[in-house]
Amino acid sequence: MRVPFVDVLDALSDPTLPLTVPEYSEWGNPSAPGPEGARAAAYISAYSPLQNVPASETAPPHILATASTLDPRVPHKSVTAYVERWRRAAGIGSVDEQSVVGDNRSAASTAGSGIKPNAPLASYSPLLLCDVDDSAGHEGSPDTELRHDALADEQAFLHAALGLTVSAN
Repeated sequence: MRVPFVDVLDALSDPTLPLTVPEYSEWGNPSAPGPEGARAAAYISAYSPLQNVPASETAPPHILATASTLDPRVPHKSVTAYVERWRRAAGIGSVDEQSVVGDNRSAASTAGSGIKPNAPLASYSPLLLCDVDDSAGHEGSPDTELRHDALADEQAFLHAALGLTVSAN
């Protein structure tokens, strides 16, 4: 997921964020006083991805979520919080316990490969990755080489998630 909008409730509760106030007519205003705000908050919570990470007995999907510290539209903290909730649901260590990878980018990962959708959680090891770029905005890096690096990371993730191997010829 490239810069996923996963924390709809908190984003729409903060009128200082860009694009929030103009969206109230479409999404509702969860900060509005009285029953109008309560209704909007309940409705938004029903579909906001961050508020709907399933219980721990559910095997999570493989996830690669990307974000940028320079993105004014999608705060990177909401993306890392989303991956963190999936990690806790799966009983995997926190994002903070993982290593930093790349020049200006960090990734949180777990060991595991292969899609096993019907496997019990104990035998399934999901890839739950959060890649935060310190040099890009909402649309990614303007630098061509960094864009290619990001694309290569996505391809590597797909290979690992699908359990594909690369053979040398």
